[in-house]
Amino acid sequence: MESIGKIFKNPIIQIVIALFIGWFFYSIGQKEAIPSYAVEDYQVFADLQEDVPELKLLWNNKPITNFYGGRVAIWNSGNNYIDSSRLNSADPIRIVIPNSIELLNFYISDRSRPDLDVTATKKNFDGAEVIQISLNGQEALEPNEGVAVKMYFTSDKPDSFIVDGRVKGIPDGVQLLDWKQEFSRQNLHWAIWLLLGFAILVFLDGLWDSYKAVKIGQKSLIVNYLPRLVFGPTMSFVIIYYTIIPEYFGMVWLK
Repeated sequence: MESIGKIFKNPIIQIVIALFIGWFFYSIGQKEAIPSYAVEDYQVFADLQEDVPELKLLWNNKPITNFYGGRVAIWNSGNNYIDSSRLNSADPIRIVIPNSIELLNFYISDRSRPDLDVTATKKNFDGAEVIQISLNGQEALEPNEGVAVKMYFTSDKPDSFIVDGRVKGIPDGVQLLDWKQEFSRQNLHWAIWLLLGFAILVFLDGLWDSYKAVKIGQKSLIVNYLPRLVFGPTMSFVIIYYTIIPEYFGMVWLK
């Protein structure tokens, strides 16, 4: 532990650590809403590849050749809220149905909380069929909150759904993220684990020096080690609370 202490006491290392910690807390302190969406891989429930007169696939008594299903998740991946006042009625948040797809049915299949007052309505917008997503009344999407819309459709060659619309104060619009990456709980950024490891090392270093002070009967020296003893657990808590927990457990509403 003495070697670790010497490294920490190096002025250059202290400056680097201070800059890194400052950058980290600055980055997590930035409040920004990020409207995002992801498209689940389509499921094929039925597909008549050959002409079989005895087999028919019907939807409301209308013959179709295939039957697909899939979800589009729309949520706030930022750390600030999005309320109804930030949505633009002239450019609403909407799932655009490709021309190659004939939409058969849809509904909101998943909500981040049961009382989330969000509706999905089929409309025509700029000559295209869309499913408009609306926040009702004083509702807001807090960080990691959102909905998933389940859609059933038929198509000879389905194109991917897109989500369009404007949220005030966010010029980039709704960003597309990868479904598998967002909902498979992949590893956090290396910087998070590096910070967590550093915080634990700082705490262990202070704990070891405190143990040695007690062992030689100089308990008064523990006061000198308190910054490390307090800093390590505090920083670990902040990292776990603000990054690891939201990353791994923030989207559990999407089954």
